[in-house]
Amino acid sequence: GARTAWSTFGADVKQDGDAGIEHYQCTSPRTIECKVDQVLTWGIIHIGCTDTKTIDCTLTNMTRQSGVGHASVVGGLVRGCFVNYSGLYGIEVEGPGNTDIHVHNNTVRNCLSGIAVIGAINSCEVKQNLVSLCTYLIQANANGESNTQIGTEISGNRLYDGYFHLYL
Repeated sequence: GARTAWSTFGADVKQDGDAGIEHYQCTSPRTIECKVDQVLTWGIIHIGCTDTKTIDCTLTNMTRQSGVGHASVVGGLVRGCFVNYSGLYGIEVEGPGNTDIHVHNNTVRNCLSGIAVIGAINSCEVKQNLVSLCTYLIQANANGESNTQIGTEISGNRLYDGYFHLYL
């Protein structure tokens, strides 16, 4: 991945520039059948986007952040991806502002949290994923009294070899 190209925009100034793929305020970005390996931050990050699709991607060795990230996304799909060795979340949906996010049929392993739904969220489905060898296999946390998670559905997932299977 690109190394330490610091800037003043993006998800985090100290970490920007080393995502494998960064979609910033895009409409309908598509990331299909890509491979990302050896990055310091996110494999793929969506920030302030609408109608995102990440399909059949392989994401490995994200040192500090997540395989696939969503921040302030309206309408997102992550399907059929393989995420392995992520320092934080395998797949993250972290608010505020995430609405109508679908995380289906992915394989996630060797991460701190396999799939994480964090902060204020409005409608998120986490279905039919295989998550293993993570400390927290699936984590849903409003992360503050003023945040709410409305319509978060977690069902049909296969969870193996984690310290906490569901951390809600």
